[in-house]
Amino acid sequence: MDATHDRVDLARAVLEGVAFSIRQLLTRVESARQHSLDSPVIVAGAAARNQAWNQIKADILGRPVEICRIAEPSAVGAAILAVTSAGEADSVFEAAERMSPRIEVIEPNHRYRHIYNELYALYDSSQAQLKQMHEGLERVRYLGRRENEPIS
Repeated sequence: MDATHDRVDLARAVLEGVAFSIRQLLTRVESARQHSLDSPVIVAGAAARNQAWNQIKADILGRPVEICRIAEPSAVGAAILAVTSAGEADSVFEAAERMSPRIEVIEPNHRYRHIYNELYALYDSSQAQLKQMHEGLERVRYLGRRENEPIS
């Protein structure tokens, strides 16, 4: 960022960073399962009301985002588990379909896909670099404590 950026740019950068984090998590889950989930992402609660935020998620994830207008997703999640445990649904997925209907689907805008793929590669690779930096900082802190020097 530089002096030409404003609060709106900063807010968008934060939302994009969170979406990159979600993408990283999905990528790791898919890698652990050794196959792509190829499913939409379902959002509910207060975040589901923000159209721009939902579009950013769809664009960065490269998959549809389904909007579920539920005011209290935690309570509905508990009800889904209860219904499934009581044998009223064969699975949590079936119960969720019945109890949390989707009212809107946001499709990814593939026009930005190549840009977000490049940015995601940078975001993902920064994790290892940051880990190395934090390990170095911890070594310096340890040396300072060992020598009774006030290094924060």
